[in-house]
Amino acid sequence: MTPAAVNRRDQLSDGTRAELVDALAELGLSRTESRLYVALAGSGRATAAELAQRAGVPRPKAYQALASLEAHGLVSSILGRVNHYVALPADEALPRLLEGLEEARETAARREAELARRLAALLPRPAEEVRADAGRDYMEAISGRARLTETLERMVGEATDAVLLMNRPPFLVPRPRWNVAEIGALQRGVRVRTIYTPESVADRRRIEPLVAAGGEVRVLQEVRMKLLICGPDRALISLRDAATGEQSSLSTVVRHPDLVEPLRLLFEQHWSEATPPQSEGAR
Repeated sequence: MTPAAVNRRDQLSDGTRAELVDALAELGLSRTESRLYVALAGSGRATAAELAQRAGVPRPKAYQALASLEAHGLVSSILGRVNHYVALPADEALPRLLEGLEEARETAARREAELARRLAALLPRPAEEVRADAGRDYMEAISGRARLTETLERMVGEATDAVLLMNRPPFLVPRPRWNVAEIGALQRGVRVRTIYTPESVADRRRIEPLVAAGGEVRVLQEVRMKLLICGPDRALISLRDAATGEQSSLSTVVRHPDLVEPLRLLFEQHWSEATPPQSEGAR
């Protein structure tokens, strides 16, 4: 690697690097892919082992993620005794990435719509007495960024007492929609309490509008579960993948007080351990 490339990489602060990783994750890359691309961008060329060390990811995952980045058109490999990788210019690569992701989403949506149509035609219709019980669906899987955002905002919009939220990157709700539902709840007189990780509040736009509207914010070093509670019998959970540790694309809506109460107790425990953002920064 040339000295000029090292200097370009070193110009990125930890905060800027974290913000870039979060933004790439919001576009649809995994956290591992995002870390590797940021580590490689502006750094000339590097081997997978060098990038894994620089990005802080296990070497086996680095090889898999670099292959995925190359398939997305963000990275190019240089074959040799030891393969090297170079990052393609972001102004050329990212539009291609967005086009590819959008095409994949449209293909998946068409496939899901066709599957739903076939299932609706094949599955037997429930008897009337069974249909009357259909509202007692205590758990529902939610998949996809748009549907998750819609579900979250609807739940917060229906809250009448309190909104409890634990959150951490990557954030699937688009940046223009940050805090919109929460501020609307505050304006209706609903108490809103949120727990974020330190890297979340590094971007002050994440919390300042919420605090200005009367929301309460605390910071906890690690948030292992994304959680939203909107009343005694309504919660939304988003867990990490048990095998990879990456944020799962699936979330679950819970609609039963016996299931929501333990989640509320978990939130209250974390709330008591968390600190206000100012105290966290000073510490």
